[in-house]
Amino acid sequence: MRLYAWGVAIAGWGLLLPLLDVTPPPPTSLLAIFLLLAVVTEWLMVPLPRGGFQSAGLAVSSAALVIMGPVHRAGDERRGRDRQRPPAPAALPQRGL
Repeated sequence: MRLYAWGVAIAGWGLLLPLLDVTPPPPTSLLAIFLLLAVVTEWLMVPLPRGGFQSAGLAVSSAALVIMGPVHRAGDERRGRDRQRPPAPAALPQRGL
């Protein structure tokens, strides 16, 4: 599974990096706003009632993807997720048979 995830990430970067030359960059202020929002929303984790954590990072990522496009959003996304998130517990409780 880990090899698959790395393969997808490398393939995605391989497709997006050549597009950085031909895609105009977004305004620096917009990039800074989304970078700040991405970092803050990933830091503010809300504990869920049955265990686990949730953040508002998906909302910020979706908005940035629509406004800035996928090429420059990929770089912004990587910078905002440099820290390791705590592992999420299983969705359903494990019961012995």
